[in-house]
Amino acid sequence: MFYDVFAELSSLQTIFSESVRDELGMSFVNEVLEPIIRETNSLVLMHEEIESLLINIESLRSEIATIRRLHHT
Repeated sequence: MFYDVFAELSSLQTIFSESVRDELGMSFVNEVLEPIIRETNSLVLMHEEIESLLINIESLRSEIATIRRLHHT
């Protein structure tokens, strides 16, 4: 989800940075694009962690359901 945005922003930053020839452009890269990319990367990592937690929760839910079935038979 966020990875696509991160990849697109990173690509745009590379393209923009390669064409920058003045301090204003570099300031934009350093003060606007880079923080946005860092924040987007944080969202990517957070999303991956949440996905992992959801998998663990589902696994535990399944184990609990199995235990309940075994207990009731």
